[in-house]
Amino acid sequence: MAHTPARPTLKAIALACEVNKSTVSRILNNSIGFACSPELRERVLSEAERLGYRPHPLARALATRHSGIIAILGLWTHVLDQNSIYTQMARSAAEILQAGGYHVTATLPHPHAGIYPLWPQAVDAAVILQPEDLNALTQIEASGIPYLSLDGVAGPHGSAFVLDDRQGAELALKHLKELGHRRIAWRTRSIPSHHHSRLDRETAWREFLRRYRLAAPPDELAAHPDDETFLRECVLGWGATAVFCYSSMEAARLGRAARTLDLAIPGRLSIVCVNDDDEARNATIPFTAITTPFSELAKAGATQLLERLVRGAKPQRYVLRETLVVRASTAPPIR
Repeated sequence: MAHTPARPTLKAIALACEVNKSTVSRILNNSIGFACSPELRERVLSEAERLGYRPHPLARALATRHSGIIAILGLWTHVLDQNSIYTQMARSAAEILQAGGYHVTATLPHPHAGIYPLWPQAVDAAVILQPEDLNALTQIEASGIPYLSLDGVAGPHGSAFVLDDRQGAELALKHLKELGHRRIAWRTRSIPSHHHSRLDRETAWREFLRRYRLAAPPDELAAHPDDETFLRECVLGWGATAVFCYSSMEAARLGRAARTLDLAIPGRLSIVCVNDDDEARNATIPFTAITTPFSELAKAGATQLLERLVRGAKPQRYVLRETLVVRASTAPPIR
């Protein structure tokens, strides 16, 4: 019978380093208030690495009342796409939390347990991607554990880290107005009408038109299911010279439809979109775009979550501003 190697233990590391087992435990767990020499810390960490030591989550939870686990909730199946903004946020948050000594795990929505089901094991905290309303957070709020909401709402136990979508929309619209555009349409068809980012961007567009007394196209045009019909009715019919798109994906579809209809970009139609990503940068005519620094947002949120766990910091709401990147898809309208 093959011999199974014994699992490396704290005792084995302590013996090799000639220190107490409790000292090894405190070093490996980054215990608050514990101090030792850099040389001893390095010796213990090196020996743990050499032996392949990994703390047992259940034993750690029983000893410290903390599992050392942080769950990421809300990873939709389509979000697992490498290019998804939410995959980027999850990865960026995980990097910060792992560097802080936590194990990060994730789960997909459960058909019977809700959109954001808690991890079945005890967790110290959670990161929630894009919660759209407080009703979706009932379970996590009832648990009482601290959590971070990225690009969404949060209740009393959560910190909300969001992008300033209204401010970004204002930048896009101001850019178009300064170029001379007076008929600016809004385009989205792929995001729910109640989602906060759509509400904020569309509200900013409507308020901008009212403030500068610019005409608004008929409401039904913005969500028309067919891009070519939208362009015929909005550009050729209503007379729009520019379109503000909810996302780079919307802009890419609109760009393809414009080529089919022989509407020159930016000569006949200027397009500006949200999300300065590969879709915007690598388009046939690269799109002027609003940056959405989701990785920066996730890292800032994860850092604050660690502050809550380690130092008892209070939940907070943080809003990150956006910027405008001007490219070839916008120009003054043809007179």
